[in-house]
Amino acid sequence: MNSPTAVVDARTAKKKHTKPTHVNNILLIEDEPTFQLLFKKALTKEGYEVHVMDSHDAVHDLLLRGELSPDLILSDNTTYTGKHNLNGISFAAKYGATYPIILCSAEEDIVNGGKTNSQFKATLQKPVPLKHLLDTVNRVASDIPAPTIKR
Repeated sequence: MNSPTAVVDARTAKKKHTKPTHVNNILLIEDEPTFQLLFKKALTKEGYEVHVMDSHDAVHDLLLRGELSPDLILSDNTTYTGKHNLNGISFAAKYGATYPIILCSAEEDIVNGGKTNSQFKATLQKPVPLKHLLDTVNRVASDIPAPTIKR
């Protein structure tokens, strides 16, 4: 016999999240062109504006100069490295308090990595079904507080 809690949990687990209106800009940090294309197309169709960069180092420089202000970051762990030698985990250590970051990686030990996961709002393992990607992005985006309007 199912307990009432189990029934509620099952319903909650199946809830589909939709794009919140106050979150529009997603920064995708991904060096693989196939994933860039697939993820950008799916997220754009969902209603997000997606900016694609292939390196954490390049993003770091643009953030420091104030040239990027994403609402949410979807990041691979391993991308092209440059002078800062950043990967997804070191990038999240620098920026995870400022920007909500979702890690999407093929590296199972990173995705299921215990304490490193606390730096991320969610983790996804590639290949990830696009429906699951969208639901995760929408769920994380829904948790971002809407800006308050001063009157």
